[in-house]
Amino acid sequence: MMTIKNVQEAFFLCGFPYYKQLSIRGQQAICTFYSIHSDYRKKVILNLTSKAELQHQIALEVIKFLAHDGKALEEQYIQTVLGD
Repeated sequence: MMTIKNVQEAFFLCGFPYYKQLSIRGQQAICTFYSIHSDYRKKVILNLTSKAELQHQIALEVIKFLAHDGKALEEQYIQTVLGD
């Protein structure tokens, strides 16, 4: 069974420290990714099957998150420019 510490280590190995409200419920880890560039947030649910699979899931979720975060940042920039 994986612990919060195992999940935190997986995030560390993936180089993504921008998560909060990490909890484990059964065989799932639940947390919220947040952006340091925009107001974008995303709830993420990760299956706790193995450490390797967990790292793979985190990497995929980070890629998806960064794509959406970039879009959110772009929209904020456009609103700022058009608002002035």
